Amino acid sequence: MAGKELIFVDRGVLLNLLASGCAMDLLRNSEHRYATAVGLETEGHALWSGTDESTDPEFADEVVTASHLVREGLLQTYEIDQHLQEYVGMAVHLSDRQAQIAALAIVHGGALATDDKRTRYVLIEQFDLDISFLSTTSIFQQWYAAARANRERIVAAAQRASVRAQFRPREDDPLYIWWLQLLGVNKTT
Repeated sequence: MAGKELIFVDRGVLLNLLASGCAMDLLRNSEHRYATAVGLETEGHALWSGTDESTDPEFADEVVTASHLVREGLLQTYEIDQHLQEYVGMAVHLSDRQAQIAALAIVHGGALATDDKRTRYVLIEQFDLDISFLSTTSIFQQWYAAARANRERIVAAAQRASVRAQFRPREDDPLYIWWLQLLGVNKTT
């Protein structure tokens, strides 16, 4: 396990994994180790059933946490306090949570799992950092490619993430078409 690359997961990607209903399987069978900032694992993540158009967390059908992933040893947590210097500079350009996760990834030499385009831009263009990124789609694609679950299970998990977390990859995501094909959506331009 020590040789596996450490990936710091932001709130958005963590929400998508939880919404999939397969977070434990995804993380357990991954070629990576996953981590996040202390506190994010106990923070409530709102999930929807897809029957209501409201995105207000007050009207969520279910609120989940990632505490079970920490208990199972699938998600590590790291304190931000000792890394305050790295965090302060980024907090000017990013939300506090994004800056925390990015600082942890940088300090610990890990990659960052985020679907947030602004975070990627700020870290690469404004801070000139050499950091690797993963996304929700790349985590699913790796799970799919490893054939550790049958295709129907992966499709169902992707559908749940799309509906329950209201996830849709950015159109410039390299795996955007793959994701749509996985869901059986025909993209016509």
